[in-house]
Amino acid sequence: MQARRIRPAVRPCRQPPVHPRHLRSRAVAATLPAPAPWHAAALLALAALLLLAWPAPNRAAAAEAECFSQCVPERLADRTPLDPVVRDAVKTCRDLCEVALRERLGTTLAAYETCREKDLSDQDILAVRQASGPYFLMLTNFVWAIRNPFPDRVLRSMEIRHYGPTLNELGYEAKTVVLPGETGTFVMLDVNQMLPQLKHTLKIARLTYCDKAG
Repeated sequence: MQARRIRPAVRPCRQPPVHPRHLRSRAVAATLPAPAPWHAAALLALAALLLLAWPAPNRAAAAEAECFSQCVPERLADRTPLDPVVRDAVKTCRDLCEVALRERLGTTLAAYETCREKDLSDQDILAVRQASGPYFLMLTNFVWAIRNPFPDRVLRSMEIRHYGPTLNELGYEAKTVVLPGETGTFVMLDVNQMLPQLKHTLKIARLTYCDKAG
């Protein structure tokens, strides 16, 4: 499912916050260091971790759950891990796995795409985090494969927030459909204002769900 950027929610800070017209900032992107040669091996190792950390005990949906984790390392093999290359691999794999999801769910997917979403409580978000592996930052791309531990809820969207270089809070949102007992991947591209020294400010701000149909 497509991810979208959320209008920044500015918090008070020592310097007047900057309201970027677009979340994509050329100036900030220019401050990100170019990958060193050894980054290729490191990034492929990170992609390989997706295979190890992928929580897919429900073997009926195993192929679906492993789709993204298998696709990314294949797309990055023998390629220099510059940000455009990684972003293209992540986006392509997200789209391919979404097609597989649509084929598997058929008309059921349309019902969940138009359902009334509700917010998970902080306690329920914690339950999701405990049932899932860690999220990954692949250069400027956020990837999190989450397992749905709720028998009567379908997970629908996720919002993350973090602070930018001027301490203005930025938000991103992505949507997918994660059925009970299954694992799905939330992907957010171009999270490019989160400098390395600000990664600790990233938080899962919101998860929504729909009631399971039938």
